[in-house]
Amino acid sequence: MLTPTSKGFDNKTIYHGDILVDNGNVYIWYSGVSTENRYSIGLVKGKVKDNTLCSLGSDNIAENSLH
Repeated sequence: MLTPTSKGFDNKTIYHGDILVDNGNVYIWYSGVSTENRYSIGLVKGKVKDNTLCSLGSDNIAENSLH
């Protein structure tokens, strides 16, 4: 889904991605390593193109009860 960029903090390796779908928005957090061996965290945001992803669920989500 994600590939290393040609320049930037993630131009060597991308790993440990997590995806969240919320109200038609998609968030992908991932770890990246540069060719200088600097480690960083990236965030990609987008919109769901159709309703297919909106019905996905996971038992690995903790709800925030502090709303």
